[in-house]
Amino acid sequence: MNMKIARIFDQDADTFAVEYDNNIGKKNRMRLEAATYEGAIREVKSFLGIDARDTDAGGTVWQVE
Repeated sequence: MNMKIARIFDQDADTFAVEYDNNIGKKNRMRLEAATYEGAIREVKSFLGIDARDTDAGGTVWQVE
């Protein structure tokens, strides 16, 4: 079973960013539009295609923290 991690970071001016594993062993980082931590989690899950079982379309299990 493959497992990947997406980490949400607080940034200046009440914004959030996420760092996540890509499919080639590197990390991607992007700014999020969410105003709250809960919104950031929803945005990350939507962007990465993570469902209610914390898996994506390829069957990879994600941990969002």
